[in-house]
Amino acid sequence: MSLDVGELAFDDENEAKLAAHGVTIEEVLQVLDGAPRFFGNRRDRRATHVMLGPTFGGRLLVVPLEEWGSGIWRPVTAFDADDEQRQRYRS
Repeated sequence: MSLDVGELAFDDENEAKLAAHGVTIEEVLQVLDGAPRFFGNRRDRRATHVMLGPTFGGRLLVVPLEEWGSGIWRPVTAFDADDEQRQRYRS
């Protein structure tokens, strides 16, 4: 799946959720700047899509995204990928 993510929007709420998972804004931006893959999220979730990819340090992050405008997406949170998500990224 291709997704036009021109910019990511951050605010106090999502910054706190990132921090709760030990993830920095810089790492989320690294995922976007690296080799992300995009997937549709489950229908019962706030975020409609998921960005999955590596940081420059080698972490593989899951970043649920909600659309905020034309090419602007807001990370709802971010966390380390589990084994199933790692396999999905590689396939």
